[in-house]
Amino acid sequence: MQEILVRGSYGGIGRLAYFLGLFGAMIVWVAVGLLTTGQTSVLPLVNNIGAAVVALLLLTYRLRNIGMSDWWAFLTFVPIANIWLGFMALTAPKGYVETRRLDRAGRVLTYVLLALFGIGWVLFILAIGVYFFISCACGPTPPDAR
Repeated sequence: MQEILVRGSYGGIGRLAYFLGLFGAMIVWVAVGLLTTGQTSVLPLVNNIGAAVVALLLLTYRLRNIGMSDWWAFLTFVPIANIWLGFMALTAPKGYVETRRLDRAGRVLTYVLLALFGIGWVLFILAIGVYFFISCACGPTPPDAR
């Protein structure tokens, strides 16, 4: 297997730094969210906005590394397109726009992500089936006896 050569110079962050950055931001977001639960202050709002800004910044740096424009980060607000963009950010190697080819790690990540996505859909369909089976087996709910 030949090595993919990238001619351009790309800044930004790699796949691992992007993943670990998102993971760390999620941990901070959950921890602050748990500490501010039930508060009537603006802290929960600031926490949510801060998490979204950090995620957008990480994605912007990752897109630079791939070779895409920073403006692509705004696709995170478009349904379905955000799934494609997250998939690209996790799997595409440095300078992807030059070669349009995934390296070995990118292909492995692609298979893992597709398997997890498929397992998630299967579990979702099974949960719906179990819910309807239980609701049909138990019969209708009796009206209140008043």
